[in-house]
Amino acid sequence: MSPGGDREAVERILPILRIVTAKDDGGKPCVNYIGPGGSGHFVKMLHNGIEQGMMSVIAEAWYILTRGLGLSYNEAGQVLYQWNESPELSKCFLIAIGADKDDKANHVVSYVQDKVVQDVDESEGTGTWTCEEAVRLHSPAATIISAHLFRCASADLTQRMKNEKVSKGTYTTKSLQVNVKNSFIEQLRMATYFCFLLCFVQGLNLLRRKSQQKGWEINYPALLHVWSAGSIIRADTIMSLLQPICSQPRMKSDGDDILADQTLEKELSRSFDSTKNVVLKAIEANMIIPAISQSLEYFKYSTHTELPTQFMEAELDYFGHHNFDIRGHGPGEAKKGSHHHEWKPAKGTSDK
Repeated sequence: MSPGGDREAVERILPILRIVTAKDDGGKPCVNYIGPGGSGHFVKMLHNGIEQGMMSVIAEAWYILTRGLGLSYNEAGQVLYQWNESPELSKCFLIAIGADKDDKANHVVSYVQDKVVQDVDESEGTGTWTCEEAVRLHSPAATIISAHLFRCASADLTQRMKNEKVSKGTYTTKSLQVNVKNSFIEQLRMATYFCFLLCFVQGLNLLRRKSQQKGWEINYPALLHVWSAGSIIRADTIMSLLQPICSQPRMKSDGDDILADQTLEKELSRSFDSTKNVVLKAIEANMIIPAISQSLEYFKYSTHTELPTQFMEAELDYFGHHNFDIRGHGPGEAKKGSHHHEWKPAKGTSDK
């Protein structure tokens, strides 16, 4: 539970909440005061945004296992059981229930329609709000937003059926061509870890910006503990990795975001090649992997200093006199540049 608001009021009800809330493995209640104002509601919203990103990633991984590699539901369930006991993905709730629902005699998932309607029927709005906040605060949350748009597209099956009739033959989903199936499954496991990590990175960076804007002074380690049990996004290894990172002063300042942490960078770097190979093989077979592929792209453009946006900025200046900064003069601030070029000087009343 993530209560926020007036501290005195929250402290008065915390004893009751500690009784009814989930407990971690040590018996400690997973409830903490989050901060003033609407911080508690924002955190719950953000939890669900991270959840949507993670759900898309694991769904895409399951799709690769079953449709791409030809595993039966029981075999896919066994793979997920193994993942949930592995060092990187230990006790991930979404992986655990994925294993449980696949490893059954009657595979209910086999006749579940491929559409998620909770966003478009407005019974669930937190994912939409998370995406809106990310855009409003200029906080790149590519995995989360991609996962949400994927859900929106999946909801309208009628339209997808019409579109399929028109585009029939443009592509077909094929089996993945891999040399050693078990080796590729291990790469897929590491890719899932990579993407899960980035769901948390994107969510926490968004929360950090909102907290700075509102002056909430969120206690991030306490928040991570709230998510450590009774939470859809429970992921023990990832929580343990993020705890010391989120204890650093940068979380409450205007300093570097979480991606600049060396420990996190090491984890992402060692799983990068696996993720890249999964994306390449999946795209080659026309697999549908929006969240996994966007996680890879997000990491690439967030950790690179030679982006094609150089060309974009030049075009903005060409048609709109938007100005630009000069390369080699330092990164500068995220504000209008001081330079403009007359790309097409005026020649009077006629260009002739």
